[in-house]
Formats: sequence, structure tokens, C-alpha cells
Amino acid sequence: MFRACHQPARRVSVIGILLFLLLMGVLAAAAESTLPIKLAVEPAPGGAEAGAPAQFRVTLLNADNQPAPAPRTLTVTVEAQLPDGSSQSVPLTIPAGESEGRLEMPVSTSGILEIRARQPDLLEGGAFMRVHSPAVAAAMPPPPPAPAPPPAPRVEHRAPTAHRDVLSALPESIRSGLPGAAVSGLQLARPARPEAMVAAPP
Repeated sequence: MFRACHQPARRVSVIGILLFLLLMGVLAAAAESTLPIKLAVEPAPGGAEAGAPAQFRVTLLNADNQPAPAPRTLTVTVEAQLPDGSSQSVPLTIPAGESEGRLEMPVSTSGILEIRARQPDLLEGGAFMRVHSPAVAAAMPPPPPAPAPPPAPRVEHRAPTAHRDVLSALPESIRSGLPGAAVSGLQLARPARPEAMVAAPP
């Protein structure tokens, strides 16, 4: 009788323990998903110029490749293989709560710059950056302005010349004897009537 009364209580306690463990597992998985697990290196857009510092960014990423804040202050070792064959190592500190850090590294020669970021608790990341030669602009005078187009020819309308008046005043019998080229294209006035040309008697 005593054992039968305590069996339901034991079952309830076992179920409660299992639910508690399941909840703790879910919370732990959620916490792990927000923690950074690897590093990513992102060079500045356009690369760098020889003689100027190369700029790049180191980001903490979680399992979903999303930026994740640092749970504590992290020191990342950034190693660079320079175009001239030499190497350089620079420490980068990412404060707690931040997900990225920025760094500048002087580069003197053009070529390909390889960057690697390492931290003992995270997967390393890397990238390549192109270092361009300094641009030298040639001092050239500005081109001369384009010449203005020539003015359009001006058409002038001239008044009839004097010889047209002379031809129009000649009788029809005389004009008909002239060459056709002399009177072609001329707007001749109507000849005067013979009566108008005869002088009145004194």
C-alpha cells in the first residue's frame, strides 16, 4: 500500500528532471549559437596603394556566419605576408561585447598581400589584398575648344538691274530678235501701247 502511493510521485519527479534537462540543453544550444566560433578577414574595398597603410577588418562569426559579440576581451594575432616576401605580425584587441576590430598595416611595395587572423579558441580566417602602384597623373594642358561652325551663307534679294528696265521698255519686235539667253528668267513688264508712244501733234 505504501509503495503504490509513492509510484505516481516518482514518475512526476522523473518527468520533471527530464524536462529540466531538456530545457537546459535548449538554453545551452541557444547560448552556443550566439558565441563566436571563427574569424573572418575583410580587406578594404579597392585594395591598397603602395606607400600607404593597408586597411582591413577582422570580424567574429558564429555558426550561422553572423557577427557575434566577444564573450570577453580577445587578442587576435594578425599575420601578413607582404608582397616583397617579408612577413609581419600585429596584435589586434577586440573588447568584450564587440564583434569586430579594425587594423592598418604599412605596405611599401605593390603586389598581393596575404592576411591571416588567428586566435586559440576560434577558427582562423584569411584574405588576400591587391596592393596597387602609386598613380602618377601626367600634367597635360586641357584640349583646345572646338572651333565654331562657319556661319550659314546669307542670301540677299537684289532689286532688278537697269538692263531689265531697258529690256522691258523695248518693243516686242526688238525683244523677239534678241537671243533667248538674254531674256530667259526675266519678269518683263508689259510693253506700252503704240498709241502711248506716239507724240501728240503740236
